[in-house]
This record gives sequence, structure tokens and C-alpha cells, in this order.
Amino acid sequence: MSEKEKHKNYSLSFKLKAVEIAQRHSKESAARQCNVNPRRIREWCSQKDKLTEMKEKGKSKRKRQEVLVNDQTMKKWKISYFSGYLT
Repeated sequence: MSEKEKHKNYSLSFKLKAVEIAQRHSKESAARQCNVNPRRIREWCSQKDKLTEMKEKGKSKRKRQEVLVNDQTMKKWKISYFSGYLT
């Protein structure tokens, strides 16, 4: 991956939709329709059971919630740390 390319994160529902398209048509067709590398479609197809299980358990949002908690904790720390400089 070059310096200018960014790593993309795809939602769980997007991955499952892409897998569904691949099953109805072909992996190459799904890759074109979803504008992703065919390799991603093959990976997601092989992970279909795991992705479905994650969706059923609601684990797709877990990581984002943890980051939010960490951001709030960091914000509180910054406020308490820098308030000492302001007094």
C-alpha cells in the first residue's frame, strides 16, 4: 500500500451485502458493484458465518463504543491536567 492510499474500514452490513451479491451473481461482479478489490469479497465470503454471528450478537459496534469511552476519558484527563496550568 502506498503512502497516499488509506486503509478503508467497511461496516459489517456492507460486507454481508457484498457476500449476498457474490452468492447471487459472482465474486467479481460483487467486487465491481461494491467498488472493492475482489480479494476482499473472497475473504468476506470465507468469513460469512463469522460475520453473520457478529451481526446477530451485535458486536459490530463494540469497537466504536470502546473508542468513545477512551475519548471521553482522555478529554477528562486533558481538562484536569491543563486546568493546573491555567490557575
